[in-house]
Amino acid sequence: MNRVWVLIALVLANIFIWTIPVPHGLTVSFLDVGQGRATLIQGPTGSAVLIDGGPDSSVLRGIGTELPFFVRSLDAVVETNTDAANIGGLPNVFQRYRVQAFIEPGIAATTKAAQALHDEVAASHAKDIVAQPGMRLILGRGAYADILSPGVVRVVYGGTSFLLPGDATPKVQVHLLSLGDDVRSDLLEVPHYGSKYSLSLDFLQAVAPRYAVLSYACGNRWNYPAPEVTQLLQNVGAQIASTCKSGAVTFVSDGRTIHTTI
Repeated sequence: MNRVWVLIALVLANIFIWTIPVPHGLTVSFLDVGQGRATLIQGPTGSAVLIDGGPDSSVLRGIGTELPFFVRSLDAVVETNTDAANIGGLPNVFQRYRVQAFIEPGIAATTKAAQALHDEVAASHAKDIVAQPGMRLILGRGAYADILSPGVVRVVYGGTSFLLPGDATPKVQVHLLSLGDDVRSDLLEVPHYGSKYSLSLDFLQAVAPRYAVLSYACGNRWNYPAPEVTQLLQNVGAQIASTCKSGAVTFVSDGRTIHTTI
């Protein structure tokens, strides 16, 4: 009998060892949420930040695939705008996960999707913070995410960087350049699903990305991404990935180089 219990204890110990999250690099995952956007960032020491949440509860499947099954908390959720395609799934996130901080652009909740989200935020008791340029989220081991403007986030780890401009218009993109913000990045998430007028050429050339990610649903009624945008990306030599073709797209940085399966 004692031998049986020892064996069970050893088996449980091995399960525990294999499921404890160990320190790793910075992971940026563009989740497959259909026609919408949701990006999960995991810091080198295990912090987790979700930027937007797609149109519906499919974001939970995406998060569950990327995080260990027993993780039920997020350090922060960032809302970039009030478009239902990007925040429709966030009420589900607040119901499923304990969220420490909610970072929002400070836009009045005038739509059903925005009101539903803000009701859940209030019920969750997460710290509600209005995004301001210059804010920095510490992700651990020197990694961080800077708020360049409400809705625009740049994630940095060592010599690698990821620019997530949300739905920033070309006017906003040019304004960021005029402020002298450092937008150079290894990866660019293409604004507004790659719609025809989503990207300023000057901005794209300033970012000079090696990778470009497009989040959109195959066969969407707007025919995103626009051929003009994909051509621009090809012209600057960016390797293009999309959630339509690949499902969730994940990049891992060790602070020096970025690895991906695309």
